[in-house]
Amino acid sequence: MNKAFAGWKYALIIAITLLGALLALPNWFGKSPTVQMQFASPEAATAAAQEVTTQLHAANIEPSRWKVDGQNLNLFFPQTDVQIQARDLLTSKYPDNAISVNLLPNTPQWLQSMGLSPMNLGLDLRGGISFLLQVDSNELFTRKSAELIDIATSTAEKNNIPMQGAEAAQNGGVILSFASDGDRERALDELRTLLPPGLEQVNLEENGQYRVRLQYSEQGISELKRRAADQNRQRMTSRVNSLGVAEPSIQVVGDDRLLIQLPGIQDVAKAKEMLGSTATLEFYIVDEQGDLAQAVRMKR
Repeated sequence: MNKAFAGWKYALIIAITLLGALLALPNWFGKSPTVQMQFASPEAATAAAQEVTTQLHAANIEPSRWKVDGQNLNLFFPQTDVQIQARDLLTSKYPDNAISVNLLPNTPQWLQSMGLSPMNLGLDLRGGISFLLQVDSNELFTRKSAELIDIATSTAEKNNIPMQGAEAAQNGGVILSFASDGDRERALDELRTLLPPGLEQVNLEENGQYRVRLQYSEQGISELKRRAADQNRQRMTSRVNSLGVAEPSIQVVGDDRLLIQLPGIQDVAKAKEMLGSTATLEFYIVDEQGDLAQAVRMKR
């Protein structure tokens, strides 16, 4: 009885050990520096492989092997410096193709067919770079003030409410001026359903003018920054994906910061260039039937 039970335990230990060895086997093959070229289709990538390798051979740059993976032509190299030389050459020869450097596994196909691949290492083991980006609050507040002014002037014009002025205030707010309390109240009634959440209203009476300050509360300001950081996170995710980094980490930290970690990144200069550039899209509705003279009076 005891011998049978001991034998069963030994068999279990051996089975677990073999399974662990199988799961760890892809790490033994490691990863190779790779240049990835993107084409319109897998057929185009396959057709271009011979020409690309010929271009490299002419420059005394020899890939250890190449492989077509979907729309990508992956060229494997024995060393990182050779990989960078190949990237520079191919970028000049094929300016219309998206070309990036990466580390891809050397796992044999029979292991890949089982869904096995090397362990992805983080910054502490693989190395890499980390970015901490912060939302430009001044630019954010300037845009939000401009949006509120546009909403207010459009609403006043549409409802024939005379407005004497509209100016930006602190933290994305605005100050609207009217000739009478009635005009101010009419404008506020029309604006209530159009204004974004998080705004507070403060009525002012100065120099015979009836003014109202629309300003974001502290919670509203935090929400503005959080949404801006989340939008930047989505934008940065698409840029990071084009770098081909395995398991990048992109997190919103606090209200207005973005932490980007790129383990194993090889082309640091390109990463800084891609992640450091910013793009802002703005859309405007054109009023083709508006009164130009009235628009000038409304300071639009």
